[in-house]
Amino acid sequence: MTMKAVKIILSVAVVATIGYFVFKEIFEAPPAVFGSRPPINPFVERIEKKIENLSHLPVNVFCRDSNAHILYLIADYHKNEFLGANSSQNEQWRDILTKELYVVYSAKFIEQAFDVFGKPDWRPGDLNIIRTETRALKASPQLDRGSPVDSKFDEILSILNRYDAITGLISSFPNFPLNPTYQMDEKFPVQDVLSKLQSSREYIATGMGNIYVNNCRRLHEGLGQAPNILFSNHTEYLQNKVINWTGKYTEHSSFENYSNAIFKPLEQEIRDLLYNYREIYGLSGKEQEINNIANILNSDNNRAWAHFTSINR
Repeated sequence: MTMKAVKIILSVAVVATIGYFVFKEIFEAPPAVFGSRPPINPFVERIEKKIENLSHLPVNVFCRDSNAHILYLIADYHKNEFLGANSSQNEQWRDILTKELYVVYSAKFIEQAFDVFGKPDWRPGDLNIIRTETRALKASPQLDRGSPVDSKFDEILSILNRYDAITGLISSFPNFPLNPTYQMDEKFPVQDVLSKLQSSREYIATGMGNIYVNNCRRLHEGLGQAPNILFSNHTEYLQNKVINWTGKYTEHSSFENYSNAIFKPLEQEIRDLLYNYREIYGLSGKEQEINNIANILNSDNNRAWAHFTSINR
């Protein structure tokens, strides 16, 4: 069985399960809400038709505007006492229709959220809607706490939390390390690099720790780029550090003093990267990039030698 077939089966299973939840929510709801229905009128019929139409909307387009419109109609008809022949019926229909809408919209929204999660491209706008709507629906007094639908909301939030954790790791790569000073006693934080790379490998090896999060192409690409991005940061850091100390030989009394204080420590940092970058980053063929930094340092060393030679004549 192909991976595509597995994903289709999982998607169908999710939709079928959600449909079952809707049936239970509506037909096994407390009698106070659905057990006793007042006489229906055209205003109620109109709203129930809209709720039914909402249930048939496609799963690939969010329908929160439709939900908001129906909520507005319920509130407006209730305010004008259009829902029932008397105040009691008006109140009852408001409660019944609000609950019916919540149940149907929740089920549709869950389908739509998992439709997004089942695809490789997770658009930020879709994720914002999923995040906002899930929190709002979960906070609603219409939700039956501990119900299957409540569990689905928890699952959605769990998926988003895992996505956020991995996105946070990926977003930390480009600007690492933060606020370097390039002081001589400061070193590029290799241990932190190793930790980030290990986390990246673990996420990839474990399928992101979640079958739905593992579908997100952007996460796979971001984690896969970690070694190259962090290696580039390392070479950029060393180059900036070397440039930061270029020309400082004039602040020293002798070439030996300069060499011990500036040249040799920087040379050692460059050598450490040259000898260890394969093991740290799992890369190869990067020697020239590192040697380019060494060339900048050696040029400054040559100028320092010429400087001290000229003043000691």
